[in-house]
Amino acid sequence: MNHLSDLARLPFPGTVDSFIDAFQQRLAHTGFLTQEQQVQLFHWGLPDHIRVDVELQMPQDLQRAMCLARAYEHRAAATVVAPAARPPRVLGRHQQQPAGAAPAALPAPAAAPAALPAPPPRPFHRLTPTEMADRRRQGLCYNCDEQYARGHKRQCLFYLEVSDFDDDSPP
Repeated sequence: MNHLSDLARLPFPGTVDSFIDAFQQRLAHTGFLTQEQQVQLFHWGLPDHIRVDVELQMPQDLQRAMCLARAYEHRAAATVVAPAARPPRVLGRHQQQPAGAAPAALPAPAAAPAALPAPPPRPFHRLTPTEMADRRRQGLCYNCDEQYARGHKRQCLFYLEVSDFDDDSPP
């Protein structure tokens, strides 16, 4: 029986504490391993959301790696239990949403009876420079048919993608 391969393939039983117990039982039968080897074998058996955080801390010994794994498991459990503990961030007047980031949405209720299918993505309406100039001349908003004034806000979310067009080339 190869105890080292058993240790390397040890499945994660569900909690860090139960994994630590099983790991230590098998570790006792493997013979001599350096601290670095013990730490590497330990964190490779952890689930990804804990393993990555433990690796980033680069623990020098097994005890430190085990303490970190417990701490990150507790943190992960706390974020799952109370995802709505912090209200969504509201962007200030001079702040912009990072490129590619979706608008902040409120978290779904914890006891949702059934998952509803996601709504279809909204189609993009691309305005040509001519259309933009025409709307600007008429004093209309780019996204709706209302008059545009400073501070104009549209209730619905629209995406506006503008490309540089040459006047000579067709859109």
